[in-house]
Amino acid sequence: MCVWHGIVGMALPPGYLLLDSQVRVRGSPIPGLIPRGILALSLSIALLPSPAGIAQEKPATPPQTPSATATGAAQKAPDYSEEPFIVEFLSTRARFENDGRGRIEREARIRVQNEAEARAMSELVFSYNSAVEKLDIPYTRVRRADGSTVEAPAGSVQDLAAQAVRDAPLYSDAREMHVSVPGVHPGETVEYEVVEVIQEPLVPGQFWFQQDFEKNAITLEQRLTVDVPAERAVKIAPGPGLSARTEEANGRRIYSWTTSHTARTEAAGTRKPADEPEVCLSTFSSWAEVGAWFQSVVRAGATVTPEIQKKADELTQTAKTPVEKLEELYDYVAEDFRYVNLPFGTARFEPHAPASLLKNGYADAIDKHTLLAALAAAEGLHADAALVGWRRDAEAGAPSPAAFDHVITRVAAGSQVIWLDTTTEVAPFGFLISSLRHKQALDIPEEGA
Repeated sequence: MCVWHGIVGMALPPGYLLLDSQVRVRGSPIPGLIPRGILALSLSIALLPSPAGIAQEKPATPPQTPSATATGAAQKAPDYSEEPFIVEFLSTRARFENDGRGRIEREARIRVQNEAEARAMSELVFSYNSAVEKLDIPYTRVRRADGSTVEAPAGSVQDLAAQAVRDAPLYSDAREMHVSVPGVHPGETVEYEVVEVIQEPLVPGQFWFQQDFEKNAITLEQRLTVDVPAERAVKIAPGPGLSARTEEANGRRIYSWTTSHTARTEAAGTRKPADEPEVCLSTFSSWAEVGAWFQSVVRAGATVTPEIQKKADELTQTAKTPVEKLEELYDYVAEDFRYVNLPFGTARFEPHAPASLLKNGYADAIDKHTLLAALAAAEGLHADAALVGWRRDAEAGAPSPAAFDHVITRVAAGSQVIWLDTTTEVAPFGFLISSLRHKQALDIPEEGA
């Protein structure tokens, strides 16, 4: 997400880093329910431990390389005994319809191998957007060492507002299901299935999907299946070394991938950087089409109402040049409006009316841009939305909104072109964090391509 919805990063509790999978565990990693493109899915995220949390764990011993004896005896099996957990199986099955609706089924089986991970697996958290999708958890269970199983009872599931929006009701569609897992001990296996039903597409008639395969934990088997209408034109961009098995039947086309990760290539406590996603699939034909869609979404939002005009005039009354006016407006939006740190697209893409934002005093990235653009328009300045990915550059082979994590602002003021990110709150005018610099951005003008 991809059936993944771009992610900027939620406000997280201590001990977490934001990645791009669908599930997280309280205080420690659970590998990859793979991100799902933004199709009509809500943004999926996964959390893994922060470097501080990792430092407390026992360093992992690299698995031994299989070797044969001089007489050709059987190869020695890899030793994973020092790993905190082993992902035995991950599966993602995605099915999309022509109108943009869909269904994502995810299964995981993780063997816990130390006390720290056993404690960490005591709670699972699954994110979803209640406005457009329904989330179901068919089972969560622990398989004991003797082969018996303990199922999490129905009362172990809580449906809560996402942590980042519990005091921001404008974004109440962002939800989380918290599952209390029956007591887990080293040597036991946690198993679960999560089903997301996309009841209303975020972009009618379009779908997209993006997935990164797990490469930061020993993963014995990982499967991905994407099922689409056979007649639908779909752009697909598999990563290096990945090839899909493709079959058609009953008016459907099914892509399948199977992979594994059985050798650690990083030092203990480090993670593979987020580079190009390994599978991208999209029904958008070009970046121009993606831009035209988002242009239609944000164009109506930056409306100059009497309230906006009054506030803009008040803020810029001592400014003498267009750049000085823009700086005053930027400082107001960046500093006076609390940033609701939701993954890109989680709260839908349509911005809230700037006048309502003035009253509420908080905004996500899309709304912060919209408010700045409306204030700028009131003073004769034009501000474009710009979609950008802070984690990676866009995948050229499969254009989709899933390529982007964030929304920033591009303004032409006199002879200057100025890039602004109002979500940093305290950063100086014109400052971009290092992960946004030297990246491609999709500029969304009010008119034109």
